[in-house]
Amino acid sequence: MLSNKKNLLMLSCHSPIVDPREKWICEDELIQSKFNVQFIGIGSYEGTWGSSKIIGLDLTVMSVRLLFSNFIFVLKNHKFLSAEFLLTALISLPVATLLCLILPLFKGEKSDLRKSSISKDSDTFSFLNQFKKIPSFFIDNKILGLIIRLPWKIHSIIIHRNRLILDYYETISFVPDVIHANDFDTYIAASIFKKKNNYRVIYDSQEFFPYSNPVFSELERKVYSRIDSNYCKIVDSVIAVSTHLGQKIKDTYKLQSIYIIPNACPKTESSSFRIFEHQVERVKFVFQGNFSLNRGLEFVLSCWAKYQLYSSADLYLIGPDSRHKRYLIEMSRKFQILNNGVYFPESVNPFQLTQNLLNYDVGIIPYPPIDFNFKFCCPNKLSQYMSAGLAILSNQLPFVNEIIDKGRIGLHYYEGDPDSFKKCFESIVNLNQLLKFKKASKEFHNSNFNWSNFNQKLLLIYDNEQVSDLNQNNGFFRFKL
Repeated sequence: MLSNKKNLLMLSCHSPIVDPREKWICEDELIQSKFNVQFIGIGSYEGTWGSSKIIGLDLTVMSVRLLFSNFIFVLKNHKFLSAEFLLTALISLPVATLLCLILPLFKGEKSDLRKSSISKDSDTFSFLNQFKKIPSFFIDNKILGLIIRLPWKIHSIIIHRNRLILDYYETISFVPDVIHANDFDTYIAASIFKKKNNYRVIYDSQEFFPYSNPVFSELERKVYSRIDSNYCKIVDSVIAVSTHLGQKIKDTYKLQSIYIIPNACPKTESSSFRIFEHQVERVKFVFQGNFSLNRGLEFVLSCWAKYQLYSSADLYLIGPDSRHKRYLIEMSRKFQILNNGVYFPESVNPFQLTQNLLNYDVGIIPYPPIDFNFKFCCPNKLSQYMSAGLAILSNQLPFVNEIIDKGRIGLHYYEGDPDSFKKCFESIVNLNQLLKFKKASKEFHNSNFNWSNFNQKLLLIYDNEQVSDLNQNNGFFRFKL
């Protein structure tokens, strides 16, 4: 008996286990009932999520020979790519070649470049991070970092990984009805699939990439914006994770429409009893995510020390190792709060993030609204905190704050205002208030802000259904702008 399912191909230039959003989609029962799903990513991994087949490709070590082979591949496919991308690839080729030659001279810790970084945010520097002796200012400085960041992003991340994906695709017998391409990095594969094969392609931008890193120079942002604009215009539909971010992308690139599918994790089986059963003696605050520049954690640590918040609450900062994590540990040590109200537990298995949060009371989202991408974010941790029944304490982030206010699940403080942070802290650690927030957080997640509220909308986008209810509010935001 022939299946009447269509085929859905998911693409990503990072490891399949990095972004939980991609896993939510692949293992969603409603989507699997309509589509045969295959995921191709980068980084050694092979398995199934539900009935979806998941493949992570080995990331081969970059060499000068491979660099030029990849560039020839781009030239052969020039008619499917934008002039801006081709020009950037050509201009940055000599620098990328030089990096291939000199980076191995920085002999830091032993590295295996075939393994994909666990941190999506550090993916651009997954090669560089292996070489611990490279001074951080070469990566973090706007001008000096440009010399390293842009050539390596274009050649090692985009060209190299897209070629791996396309080469692998040629070996399988899977003809997609829809391609769901995740993030800016998948530009080449998506463009070739669309222009060469005329497949239906959905671009899940997830972030406004030109503003995804605060240290990007204006030149970098202009280069990435030209490429990103072309990406948005060649595909069939573009998805953003918040109304504010979607409106900014739409206005910047002059798009006819954009769809909003927020990061909202699936419901979990954890009971309310388990969430509230422990006796709250010292309230446990948690930040669970990646450590990188401009995430607002320095401000939180300074408030923790200034107002001696450690006297009544503990702060747990959980995430993979990085240069910035080590910096925060040293900062805590100087404040004399390391292991004295501030703790850095081991990072958590990506598949156990929500379960781990059951041990805490308040989830912190401290991102400062320094640019469009930070200000208008919808971080995965928001719904993960809610799913675990945590109260939310957030910086001034419009979309996040709308959800907090709508669900009455927490508080938000004013950016850069220590007294505002202290006031929110004192309110949220009040036991009666805390338990109200925690209960409301779990309930609002189960009723409104979970993946089952958005998977049907994603199916409509896959099928190109122009359904009127995409323009209607689901309580507090629109699905189509």
